[in-house]
Amino acid sequence: MRIVKRYLRSIGRHPIALCACLIVAVSFHFPSARAAGDLGAEFAVRWDPKQGGPASAHAVLSMLGLKATDTDVYEVRYFTATQGTETLPGFDVILRERVKKKKELTYKLRGEKPLPASAPSIGKWECALGAAAKKKDEIDVSFIADGQVKKVYSRSCEVDGDAATLAFPASLGAKPKGCKSSMTRLKAGDLKIEEWRLGPGAMLIEVSRNGKDNAAETEAFRKQIVAAVSKAGAAPVDRSKSEAGSDCK
Repeated sequence: MRIVKRYLRSIGRHPIALCACLIVAVSFHFPSARAAGDLGAEFAVRWDPKQGGPASAHAVLSMLGLKATDTDVYEVRYFTATQGTETLPGFDVILRERVKKKKELTYKLRGEKPLPASAPSIGKWECALGAAAKKKDEIDVSFIADGQVKKVYSRSCEVDGDAATLAFPASLGAKPKGCKSSMTRLKAGDLKIEEWRLGPGAMLIEVSRNGKDNAAETEAFRKQIVAAVSKAGAAPVDRSKSEAGSDCK
């Protein structure tokens, strides 16, 4: 401690050195803010094949000249939480059940603005599905009509387990929204192509890729994917999977 005090007394005679020391001290005690473009994002484009464009997930792969490296088929159902949810103005609470061999349950807060600074950090957030749930903050970057880009912010947590026994906690008062969807997901490298069958004859196709929320990756997805499906006749829609899967129309 005596050495530190002696050093501070010595640099006190030199204002420039003192300023440099203070800058270092402040930088050490207060971590810098997260760099722009460092947030996780999912880039996506969706369309109704009845209105044009590739009519199936396999047709999308063929159009892009790709081959599937993985295939999964899920049954998806959405629920309404009637109690026990966080209150964040401007954010919706989404409960999703997805079943393959196992069951996955997701609790999500979703809104069209960044999460409030006063909201719990992702590390301290007490997920309604329990302490063991996997947590994630993400920006959904959707390409919609007329070349526009729409951003939606989400905070979610997920658990999985036995399909016969896993259920939402009773504290949420979860009620099913009355319809189920089937979803086929094909993967080709880092690209995901999902084919949603929402009800009698209704469908939605989505192509997505995970990345970072920055201009370079946004434009890369636009040029490589959005331009290709649009040229093939797809008309991008402003309709999320949770919206489509909740009414199954």
